[in-house]
Amino acid sequence: MTVKVVETTSPELVKAVFTDPALWASSMDDLPVTREAWNPPMGPTAKWLAITLDDKIVGVWFLARLNAAMWQIHVAHLPDTWGTGAARTVGPDALDKAFEVTGADKMYAMIPTSAKPVWQFAKAMGMKIEGTCKRCWKKDGALLDAYHMGVYR
Repeated sequence: MTVKVVETTSPELVKAVFTDPALWASSMDDLPVTREAWNPPMGPTAKWLAITLDDKIVGVWFLARLNAAMWQIHVAHLPDTWGTGAARTVGPDALDKAFEVTGADKMYAMIPTSAKPVWQFAKAMGMKIEGTCKRCWKKDGALLDAYHMGVYR
């Protein structure tokens, strides 16, 4: 299997992945913006990685600068790859590329505690649970707890 991870500045590609109807419905919190109206943030504090496996797009990762040492990861893998092992196949290369393009010392993620497959993926990438944020994620009108997870270079 051939994994490619490249930095992209294509808002069209990013929007196509992040607004996939199944992905949006399952992953996004109750944002005050519709799926159709959402536009990806671009600029020096935002980086996007396009991830392919055997030349097929698996997803994109959004990296947002939090401070001089740490960037936050937002992972979006397309629904047709869920449960196939693709995420764990591409994850190590994507994480290496995330550190490379950001120069970060630490990658951080906030993941709802109810999203077990997502935090299990984060753990498989070496992330550790560093704490829990109480009632800080809103989905379908319900306030959920979320894990603070991190991994160092």
